[in-house]
Amino acid sequence: NTGDLKKKLEKNGFKYRKEIVYETEAAKSLSSDTVAALKAGSIDAILLYSPQTAEILIQLLRKFRLVRPCKNTLAVCLSQAIAAKVEAISWEEIRVAKLPTQDALLSCLKSYFDIKNTTKDKNEGSSNNSEMIDDTPRDTITKPIQGRGSGTLRTVFYTLLVVAILIGGGSASTNIWLPKAKELLSFLGFEDANEINFRFLAGRLKKLETESVINIPRMQELEAERRRLQTQLDSTLARIEALEKSINVTKKMISAIDPGAGPSAAKATLKNLVERLNRLESDRSSEV
Repeated sequence: NTGDLKKKLEKNGFKYRKEIVYETEAAKSLSSDTVAALKAGSIDAILLYSPQTAEILIQLLRKFRLVRPCKNTLAVCLSQAIAAKVEAISWEEIRVAKLPTQDALLSCLKSYFDIKNTTKDKNEGSSNNSEMIDDTPRDTITKPIQGRGSGTLRTVFYTLLVVAILIGGGSASTNIWLPKAKELLSFLGFEDANEINFRFLAGRLKKLETESVINIPRMQELEAERRRLQTQLDSTLARIEALEKSINVTKKMISAIDPGAGPSAAKATLKNLVERLNRLESDRSSEV
């Protein structure tokens, strides 16, 4: 905690101006593909870059009832503080990088699979199933749990990168992990980036088409409502037009009568016409 940094800098003759370099928002859900992959056990490892990312991950795993599948998944943490957060649930193993750097984190992940693949190869080549001794140096292991059979490296890297980005920590450190990730993916013979982007865009297009189909009934309802309102408007305008004609006829009748020259009956008729005219004008005002 630096305290009042602005005051300290200005006191020493510096000019202080606050600029927001980037902002990140915590993920509120996991994609359906990620949930399906975790439930199927096809995600072998997850990379975690910050304690905040770890907390969000634990919350989402509990929200989507994915705690049990994590018993078969490796958690690779950038620091011990991150490992402390993910210990809230059971993992196949929790590993911590020797240094809080991108290279150390990827090295930790690589060493784990190197050891696992070496062990698997020796077990397959051994005829007497003798006990094996592994002298390969390991990174810090925080919480080992009995593991399961190894998946392919292709599935591992693809799925763990998807999870890391969705959780939210990846967006804040893209410039750190993206170059190394590209280098490793290229080495392992991953699919071409253009093909991956094409599938991603095709998925987005399919989603938009689905939403359009869902919105068609809503548009039909709005069109029906518009026609109903237009019918009401036409009816009201017709009534107003009829009232205007009646008023004009009444005015002509009044102008044709001379109140001073006629008998009392004419005066009574004139009075009735005036009252009728007032009622028509009142009805016209209420219609408008």
